[in-house]
Amino acid sequence: QTSSLWDSFAYTLAILYYENFKNAYRSEQGYIKKDVLIKDILFYLNNNYREKITLEQLSKKFRASVSYICHEFTKEYRISPINYVIQRRMTE
Repeated sequence: QTSSLWDSFAYTLAILYYENFKNAYRSEQGYIKKDVLIKDILFYLNNNYREKITLEQLSKKFRASVSYICHEFTKEYRISPINYVIQRRMTE
């Protein structure tokens, strides 16, 4: 019985985490909060630049299209996400 209680608790936590993540980059109207999204992408790139990173991975992880991520990241930092990773690796 204790096991099923823990399973239920774990399931509830998973649902709460999913619901929180699902809305992390969305305003109440459903629009993407691009300033938060782009800063989180930069943070992710800085912490994972040694790994293989693709635009498709970023798209799935941050739930935004590849073109949107590229456009907004480049607009904010004047460099594409992939070129940023390459530059970051070279300065290591």
